[in-house]
Amino acid sequence: GKAIEATIDSIQMAWVGTVIAAVISLPLGFLAAANVAPRVVRYPLRVVFDIIRAIPELVLAVIILSVTGLTPFTGALAIGIHSIGTLGKWTFEAVENAETGPVEAATAAGANRSQMVRWGLWPQVLPEILSFWLYRFEVNVRAGAVLGLIGAGGVGQMLDANARYHRWDVIGMLLIVVVVATIVVDLLSGTM
Repeated sequence: GKAIEATIDSIQMAWVGTVIAAVISLPLGFLAAANVAPRVVRYPLRVVFDIIRAIPELVLAVIILSVTGLTPFTGALAIGIHSIGTLGKWTFEAVENAETGPVEAATAAGANRSQMVRWGLWPQVLPEILSFWLYRFEVNVRAGAVLGLIGAGGVGQMLDANARYHRWDVIGMLLIVVVVATIVVDLLSGTM
């Protein structure tokens, strides 16, 4: 029972982190695309995405920990910040690889830049961006378990506590619960 509760905490941490990243990375990803924003806007954003992706969640959690303390919110923020880099990169790549026909049609019809993005790009890239978000959520579920090892809550914290006392039977059960939860999340995202 406690393993399931801790796994649910890890999944909630991953969900909150993924939502934070999705909300922030979506507009930034569009602004980093060559067919949407000028060079002076997109290159700094791409550098920011690279820097964010280079810093592991554990390091971000340790930095955030000094402000928020040992809470699951610390893990969610670390997951969210790290995911902004990845989701932002995937978003601008999807936008840049979109078909040019709808964009040209919107522009020919007199659409301004925001209308061109809304009617020419958004319908094309929405399914791909949603699949990126779901995949990143799956990755973040595993990251949430790891972040618990530093005290950010969830199943990782239970793993750490039981490893100290060599409770291998409990650790085995926790790992089984994590694997099953990851498979369930994968199956659920596959149905969407």
